[in-house]
Amino acid sequence: MIEKDEIAVLYWKGGKSLPFKIADSVSIKGLGAFHLKEVMGKPWGASVTVGEETFHVVKASFRDLADNIV
Repeated sequence: MIEKDEIAVLYWKGGKSLPFKIADSVSIKGLGAFHLKEVMGKPWGASVTVGEETFHVVKASFRDLADNIV
């Protein structure tokens, strides 16, 4: 289940986001603001639609996190 403060990645047709912490709403550089309240408590893979694009909320893997360490 998707819970607040877990680390997630958004996937869509054109790619994926950097890992981010689940909150009521999230602003991701280049993608805009997402209201994630509606997906909290749902299974991982739930979707959120912004404009005409559908994004899937996926739990971040260790690989996602490791790929983004500078």
